[in-house]
Amino acid sequence: AQLLGAIPVITTSTDVNGAFSVDTFAAENRLAITDRKGIKKVSVKALEGKKVTLSIKDFPPAEKVDVIVADETDRECSLLLTPKEYTVGLGMKKNRDSRAAESFFLETLSGLGIDVSDIYALATIDAKEDEEALTYLRDRYSIPLISFDSSLLNKAEGSFAGSDFVKQTVGCDNVCERAATLAAGPGAEPVLGKTAHNGMTIAVAKRRNIWGRYI
Repeated sequence: AQLLGAIPVITTSTDVNGAFSVDTFAAENRLAITDRKGIKKVSVKALEGKKVTLSIKDFPPAEKVDVIVADETDRECSLLLTPKEYTVGLGMKKNRDSRAAESFFLETLSGLGIDVSDIYALATIDAKEDEEALTYLRDRYSIPLISFDSSLLNKAEGSFAGSDFVKQTVGCDNVCERAATLAAGPGAEPVLGKTAHNGMTIAVAKRRNIWGRYI
């Protein structure tokens, strides 16, 4: 608004009233919202100045709470928030077309039965973090893009499809699998190995040590 010389008008009721915003909370903590209708229920309570209650996986509530953070639950609540489970590693040659990269990304996830909303992070090597195709995916889907230097990628634990050409070019033999594994953290489980298409590679890993940050 300042750049345009305009007057900003904030209409979100929780922002205007300085109340707890459950969708902002979910975004800040990389949690997926399972049913957006539940946002209104929680927001109304916050706007009325009532206490908003929250429970997480290993501490199931004895009675109904407003928000539960868990993979799934049979407990009664207004809204279930689930940790995003997957990381997507990407490697590519210079100046790949953004829309082509998007199609490759979406088709790969669709083939695995994974929704974009369940992607915790995109990951790549630091030499590629400014590639337009990668920043396009980051911004288009509001997914953090994590980059690692070659020395860190080389320390990733696992069995990876190595390439001498990639090793000579960027300093490690595999970008997508190693990046996905590191971004997923300890106990990462490979879901999709290196898959190549039109100068791009993709790999998917599943996070296993999700709950440490919430408990």
